[in-house]
Amino acid sequence: MGRAVRKSENAKGVPMLFAEPRRATRMANMGDYADMDAENVESAEVVCPRCGSRHVAQILHGMPAFTEELQRELAEGKVVLGGCDIDIFHPTPSYHCNDCEEEF
Repeated sequence: MGRAVRKSENAKGVPMLFAEPRRATRMANMGDYADMDAENVESAEVVCPRCGSRHVAQILHGMPAFTEELQRELAEGKVVLGGCDIDIFHPTPSYHCNDCEEEF
Protein backbone atom coordinates (compact mmCIF):
# COMPACT_ATOMS: atom_id res chain seq x y z
CA MET A 1 0.00 0.00 0.00
CA GLY A 2 1.55 3.28 -1.09
CA ARG A 3 1.45 6.58 0.66
CA ALA A 4 -1.05 9.17 -0.40
CA VAL A 5 0.55 12.17 -2.04
CA ARG A 6 -0.89 15.63 -1.73
CA LYS A 7 0.01 18.70 -3.72
CA SER A 8 0.72 21.97 -2.04
CA GLU A 9 2.41 25.27 -2.73
CA ASN A 10 5.17 26.92 -0.76
CA ALA A 11 5.11 30.60 0.21
CA LYS A 12 6.28 31.60 -3.30
CA GLY A 13 3.54 29.60 -5.04
CA VAL A 14 5.87 26.81 -6.24
CA PRO A 15 4.05 23.44 -6.37
CA MET A 16 5.40 20.87 -3.94
CA LEU A 17 4.57 17.21 -3.33
CA PHE A 18 4.27 15.79 0.15
CA ALA A 19 3.91 12.19 1.18
CA GLU A 20 1.12 11.96 3.74
CA PRO A 21 2.49 10.82 7.07
CA ARG A 22 1.20 7.44 8.18
CA ARG A 23 2.34 7.79 11.77
CA ALA A 24 -1.08 8.82 13.07
CA THR A 25 -2.68 5.80 11.42
CA ARG A 26 -0.03 3.48 12.85
CA MET A 27 -0.41 5.01 16.29
CA ALA A 28 -4.18 4.61 16.15
CA ASN A 29 -3.74 1.00 15.09
CA MET A 30 -1.27 0.41 17.93
CA GLY A 31 -3.88 1.75 20.32
CA ASP A 32 -6.35 -0.78 18.96
CA TYR A 33 -3.83 -3.57 19.49
CA ALA A 34 -2.94 -2.29 22.95
CA ASP A 35 -6.61 -2.48 23.92
CA MET A 36 -6.81 -6.03 22.59
CA ASP A 37 -3.68 -7.02 24.52
CA ALA A 38 -5.05 -5.48 27.71
CA GLU A 39 -8.23 -7.51 27.31
CA ASN A 40 -6.22 -10.69 26.81
CA VAL A 41 -4.08 -10.02 29.88
CA GLU A 42 -7.09 -9.34 32.07
CA SER A 43 -8.82 -12.54 30.99
CA ALA A 44 -5.66 -14.64 31.31
CA GLU A 45 -5.16 -16.35 34.65
CA VAL A 46 -1.93 -15.42 36.43
CA VAL A 47 -0.12 -18.20 38.29
CA CYS A 48 2.48 -17.65 41.02
CA PRO A 49 5.88 -18.93 39.81
CA ARG A 50 6.88 -19.88 43.37
CA CYS A 51 3.92 -21.89 44.69
CA GLY A 52 1.64 -22.29 41.65
CA SER A 53 -1.29 -20.54 43.34
CA ARG A 54 -3.90 -18.77 41.26
CA HIS A 55 -4.82 -16.51 44.21
CA VAL A 56 -2.80 -13.60 42.80
CA ALA A 57 -3.40 -9.85 43.12
CA GLN A 58 -2.26 -7.07 40.83
CA ILE A 59 0.10 -4.57 42.48
CA LEU A 60 -1.10 -0.98 42.13
CA HIS A 61 1.75 1.55 42.30
CA GLY A 62 1.42 5.27 42.92
CA MET A 63 -1.21 7.24 44.76
CA PRO A 64 -4.60 5.71 43.94
CA ALA A 65 -7.99 7.34 44.17
CA PHE A 66 -9.83 5.33 46.82
CA THR A 67 -13.06 4.56 45.03
CA GLU A 68 -15.62 2.03 46.19
CA GLU A 69 -14.44 -0.29 43.42
CA LEU A 70 -10.81 -0.09 44.60
CA GLN A 71 -11.84 -0.74 48.21
CA ARG A 72 -13.85 -3.79 47.09
CA GLU A 73 -10.90 -5.13 45.04
CA LEU A 74 -8.57 -4.61 48.03
CA ALA A 75 -10.96 -6.50 50.32
CA GLU A 76 -11.29 -9.35 47.79
CA GLY A 77 -7.51 -9.66 47.38
CA LYS A 78 -7.57 -8.75 43.69
CA VAL A 79 -5.36 -5.68 44.19
CA VAL A 80 -2.61 -4.78 46.68
CA LEU A 81 -0.99 -1.38 47.11
CA GLY A 82 2.66 -1.22 46.05
CA GLY A 83 3.49 2.23 47.36
CA CYS A 84 4.56 5.44 45.68
CA ASP A 85 8.32 4.81 45.44
CA ILE A 86 9.30 3.29 42.12
CA ASP A 87 12.87 2.12 41.58
CA ILE A 88 13.78 2.95 38.00
CA PHE A 89 16.91 0.77 38.08
CA HIS A 90 15.17 -2.48 39.02
CA PRO A 91 12.05 -4.06 37.57
CA THR A 92 8.92 -3.34 39.54
CA PRO A 93 6.80 -6.41 40.29
CA SER A 94 3.29 -6.42 38.82
CA TYR A 95 1.72 -9.25 40.85
CA HIS A 96 1.54 -10.39 44.48
CA CYS A 97 0.72 -13.96 45.52
CA ASN A 98 -1.81 -13.90 48.34
CA ASP A 99 -0.73 -17.39 49.50
CA CYS A 100 3.08 -17.26 49.68
CA GLU A 101 3.56 -13.44 49.55
CA GLU A 102 5.86 -13.68 46.47
CA GLU A 103 5.97 -10.58 44.30
CA PHE A 104 6.71 -11.06 40.62
